[in-house]
Amino acid sequence: MDINAFILEIENEFNEIPKGKLKPESNYKEALNLSSISSLILIALIDNKYDLLIESSDLKQSQTLNELFEIIIKRKNINNK
Repeated sequence: MDINAFILEIENEFNEIPKGKLKPESNYKEALNLSSISSLILIALIDNKYDLLIESSDLKQSQTLNELFEIIIKRKNINNK
């Protein structure tokens, strides 16, 4: 699991985002114009690709893609032990 693959998955899911625009330090809430619908899409994407159900509180406590990715990594490591 790597941040660049994570970003590519998001860019593929959200067609309105030009490929290569997002970076680990990008504020994904601004880039995705995060709404309740796009939040659900993002949560479903993470569940589908990483077999991990995150919560809206995880989205609230992260701003950048890297911060969100770190939450995913941390949760995956905890769940896989």
